[in-house]
Amino acid sequence: MKRALIAAAFLFTAADAAADDGPCERLEFIARTAMEARQSGIALRDAIEAAGGDSLIVAMVKEAYSKPIVFDPTLRRLAINEFAGSIYLWCLNEVAE
Repeated sequence: MKRALIAAAFLFTAADAAADDGPCERLEFIARTAMEARQSGIALRDAIEAAGGDSLIVAMVKEAYSKPIVFDPTLRRLAINEFAGSIYLWCLNEVAE
């Protein structure tokens, strides 16, 4: 139960904090938060439930959870940054077209 509350706090904070940003910044922030939840060991089910039915957040969570957990702190930060950056770049390419 405690992990579910942590997951909810992660994802709802991500959605709220990014609400005033542009669409690509919002996606990048949600992707980063989803990957941080993944790397923290929060259960997939808890993370999806915390998304509150928002299909965009669910998609980010599913994509993040398709990646392996990294145990080395430096490599973990790199994995989080790479994931968030790839989503941001994808968005920039889609919005520009």
